[in-house]
Amino acid sequence: MSPPRVGDRAITVRELDDRWKTEDPGAKAQAEQAIYDGRKAALDAIIADMLVAQAAKAKGVTPEAFVQAEIGKRTKPVTDTDVRNFYVQNSERMQGRSFEQMSTAIQQFLRDQQQTTAKQDLIAELKKAGPAIRVVMDAPRTTVTVAADDPSEGKADAPVTVVEYSDFQCPFCQRVMPTLKQLRAKYGDKMRLVWKDFPLTMIHPQAFVAAQAANCAREQGSSGMLTTSCSRISRHCSQSS
Repeated sequence: MSPPRVGDRAITVRELDDRWKTEDPGAKAQAEQAIYDGRKAALDAIIADMLVAQAAKAKGVTPEAFVQAEIGKRTKPVTDTDVRNFYVQNSERMQGRSFEQMSTAIQQFLRDQQQTTAKQDLIAELKKAGPAIRVVMDAPRTTVTVAADDPSEGKADAPVTVVEYSDFQCPFCQRVMPTLKQLRAKYGDKMRLVWKDFPLTMIHPQAFVAAQAANCAREQGSSGMLTTSCSRISRHCSQSS
């Protein structure tokens, strides 16, 4: 593709990417991740097809017949008990529909799930037994800027820095706090934890005020208790929502 031009001035793809990153870094990162995910999925599918074709040829059958036979060995019929258990365990997802209304769909879902798992197991076995596979596809990386005044725990020169974008009113953010405390306790000075405020005010109306309160507390000398103070504020907001 010829580069776009304005008079004698050629505009390179590098310039486009740099401007895109400046104007809308989030959209650029998402696009790069989507391209990587698509290419990785396509690569996995091609590798699987090659391994299946090789194994099928060794058995003197078609790839389709080989996969069907191997999946048949790895799956079992879905019973009424399986369907009933799934319905009970996922009752909140049924939106008030009865077991009779959902049983056929559940049975098909469980059958498809079994076949997908069986196919994945088959490919994993073929990879172990087949020729060496070398894949060089680096996942996209995004540089996260850590400011000197960002709330943090641990040494600035720690080998590993974990940056958490969090919302004080988010219940899922609250659940991760014990894990972060465990990691800090386990790795000590080898890990640095950095907090970035990311209040989702559209769904968590108290999150922004809570972030302000946390920053005020830190400015008054609570910076050394990052995970503890964050956990307490998060718990308070979750209970108030």
